Amino acid sequence: MSLELGVRVKGTTEYIPRKMLKTSVKGSIYEMDIKTTGIPLDKRKDVADLLVYEMWNKFHARTHWVEITDKVIKIQITGSPFVWAALLLFIPEILTGLGITVTLIAVLLLIGHAPVWVLVLGVIGVGLIIFGKFAPRIKPPALPVAVGQTFDTPKEAETAISKMARRFEYYAKVVSGKYQITKR
Repeated sequence: MSLELGVRVKGTTEYIPRKMLKTSVKGSIYEMDIKTTGIPLDKRKDVADLLVYEMWNKFHARTHWVEITDKVIKIQITGSPFVWAALLLFIPEILTGLGITVTLIAVLLLIGHAPVWVLVLGVIGVGLIIFGKFAPRIKPPALPVAVGQTFDTPKEAETAISKMARRFEYYAKVVSGKYQITKR
């Protein structure tokens, strides 16, 4: 399904390579075919109106006809002396701006129809993601005593074991006259 606005000027068309386009000739009619990745049905009228409006505002080019299909925008304009390079660079800018606008409208519609608690959960989720990404990483506390460490007296060894996280898994055994911490 396509959207067609205006009256197409009948006649034969001739392909002009982009390299040959310098400036448009006043009074000549040009037809451009612009390939797109797809324009939603409900936004085609907006795209056509924006193209007509911007063609006149930026280049004083009168638009005769616009046809928008799934993958192609065709537009006929009357040349007024303008530089083609500027026009060809400008069309993607129009379509990009329109894409951003459509996306923002879609987001606003989603927000407008969602219950408040869903929005709150979304804000909390985004906040947690951001916080988790930049939060300092928590490291487990270092053990005050390492397995294999030796002490001179049994009292020192027992005190060290009592400070360990899982103290019941460790004991002190005598090795060469010293008390060494060992795992059970």
